[in-house]
Amino acid sequence: MTTHTDQQWQWETAGPVTLPRLAAWERLDEAGAALVLAHPQVPEGTFRPNLVVRLGSTGGLSLAALSTRAVIATLQSFPQAHIVGHEEATVADVPARRQTFTYLQAGQAVCVLRWFCVLGDLSVEIIGSFAPDQSVGMETLLHRMVELARVDNMSVATRPGQRASAEPALDPVASEHLGRPLEDLSRIAAVQPFVSGGPVISNEALDLLMECADGKGVGMADRFRRRAQIEELSAAGLMDASGKLAAAGLSLVAPLRGPTFSFAVGAQRADLATSVTAWVGADGAFLVSGPAPAAARGAGTPALGQVQVALVSAAHLPSVLVAWLGVGPAWSYIGENVAVTREAFARRLETGALTSAPGRDPALVRLWEQPWLAWSLQESGAAAPQNTWLSAGTAGQHLAFVNQGGSMELEPFASSAVWSVMARFVHDGLVRAGVR
Repeated sequence: MTTHTDQQWQWETAGPVTLPRLAAWERLDEAGAALVLAHPQVPEGTFRPNLVVRLGSTGGLSLAALSTRAVIATLQSFPQAHIVGHEEATVADVPARRQTFTYLQAGQAVCVLRWFCVLGDLSVEIIGSFAPDQSVGMETLLHRMVELARVDNMSVATRPGQRASAEPALDPVASEHLGRPLEDLSRIAAVQPFVSGGPVISNEALDLLMECADGKGVGMADRFRRRAQIEELSAAGLMDASGKLAAAGLSLVAPLRGPTFSFAVGAQRADLATSVTAWVGADGAFLVSGPAPAAARGAGTPALGQVQVALVSAAHLPSVLVAWLGVGPAWSYIGENVAVTREAFARRLETGALTSAPGRDPALVRLWEQPWLAWSLQESGAAAPQNTWLSAGTAGQHLAFVNQGGSMELEPFASSAVWSVMARFVHDGLVRAGVR
């Protein structure tokens, strides 16, 4: 992928919007787009990063309404879409919304950064797309291109008329705290529950599945002793009656037959302790998971003594993990860092919001009232988690760490940053394992 310095830019204009492009990038024509900037040609099978500008009428809708409608359209039209972030931003000092979402198209994982702003009666949509395994470098580049955008407000007319009435519901706490109307993001999580198509098997069957990853199958002497597990894996289509892995089973555990980077995501809330372990290699990521925190109520999930197994591409893995955890849009940045004693943090996590927040800090009170999910990333063999996070409903994402005073400090983060952290974690692990 290309690198850049600000001295390498050339400039392209579409209506009132001017964007920079690297000399090696191309301007393309595409129906329905005012401007398309594309990365130089890439090998077949590799996603070609791009930045697209679309211009249209606002139809009398506000910025909040337009961006909210875009969330709905994304979930309806993009395969396996997951909205990760929805945040305030600016485009050339014009108020904007920035959204981050991922989707899977014909096996290809894609991450999208999308900006919306309103200029008079004109809606401006800037969409940057790249594969998750291109995020190191490409995400920064796309952010920089939009950061340098120029907008000619004087060329855009505003016709008199009333705003359309179809405005989104507001988040009263966020709106009051920041002094401007901010849309309610709480319902997005409810319409994008985690769904996995992988089979659910017992822990004993998992042990046998992994033992047979080399393709040799169950020895004659062990077939009677492991008969129940053989029958279970056969029913799942992963093994034949003789104790050899079927094609689906061999494909599922393919990452285990080469160098891998492995890690676990552990998650805990008052009513659930669960985890997902990933072995990531050249053939994808083999996932073994307990119940997903973001699974829909009543959905089939592993019971005690069971796990769900699945194979996903390494590029799609960060998106799967973020969806499994239920990380989604929230006004995360309201308030500064908050700190509580480690005992209070542990008690709140274990029992739920049964007591009042220890203090009157508005950010802490808001945080305390939301549902909590603490989760961590830990590479196999590491003595401690690399990161510990707290997801707190509409209060959003927080990095959790013990500060110098011995308290548990919670630093608010934009939801989209969590996806970026996950993508970088997977990328760096594969590099260390010699797989990438």
